[in-house]
Amino acid sequence: MGKVQHGFRQVHLDFHTGPHIPDVAASFDPKEFVRVVKAAHVDSVTVFAKCHHGHLYFNTEHPARHPALPKELDLLRAQVDALHAEGIRAPIYISVLWDEFAANLHPEWLVVNPDGTLQNVMVFVKSGVEGMTFQTPSEPVIIDQKDCRYIPHVFTMMVNQPLKIKNSDATLHNIHAWAEKNTPFNIGQPVQGMETTKSFNKEEVPLPIRCDVHKWMSSYVGVFSHPFHTVTREAGSFELKLPPGKYEIVAWHEKYGTQTATVEVADGEKKEINFTFKETTTAD
Repeated sequence: MGKVQHGFRQVHLDFHTGPHIPDVAASFDPKEFVRVVKAAHVDSVTVFAKCHHGHLYFNTEHPARHPALPKELDLLRAQVDALHAEGIRAPIYISVLWDEFAANLHPEWLVVNPDGTLQNVMVFVKSGVEGMTFQTPSEPVIIDQKDCRYIPHVFTMMVNQPLKIKNSDATLHNIHAWAEKNTPFNIGQPVQGMETTKSFNKEEVPLPIRCDVHKWMSSYVGVFSHPFHTVTREAGSFELKLPPGKYEIVAWHEKYGTQTATVEVADGEKKEINFTFKETTTAD
């Protein structure tokens, strides 16, 4: 009987472990590991450096190293060395699309101050400016990609106002505007320092902007035909400078949805409006 020869055999170790799993790889034995691989006639094993949870499996001072990985164990190195010693290939994968650890570091979607006020609430005039015309600013609004975050997280601008998109990170980002009323766009910025200028020619609130490479990265822009719009400051407060008239004012938050109030102001008059969001409110 002739000898049966197998083709090239590849194994992918799809290893994704949450932070609450104890004793990760505590009993890992490189000799037993490579014995099993050889017995299965495997030519190449794709090993893991970073999983979907964002955890790292090699020795590093970065805080994303898996908290349950034994301090003395460089799991990635141990696997690679054991495989290479037997002539088995060991390509390494790094999960880029998903990163739970990084996402938990950037909870911009809900920033509640100690006094209960909310940041990142978009406040704008919905009605009361009909028939008025306003000049579009030539000064661009800037959105930056820094430390794998969109800065600012929520912002406003006018129709046809320039939007300058910057990449301050030394990594690839793509800027995906999920517009419904405007023309969507999806552009890549693979090089640090790149800048792209775009604009929107229709009102749209909210218009989501996301990075398809880093799923936790998101931003929201409100595009208006008038200048009466803003976003709550760090203290949760806002200010709109309105001409005399009666207005419908809307406050929008990505988690809590919208609240509406009506205000009438005379020339030089100041009015205070408070919006109250409840936990049961959902975004529109």
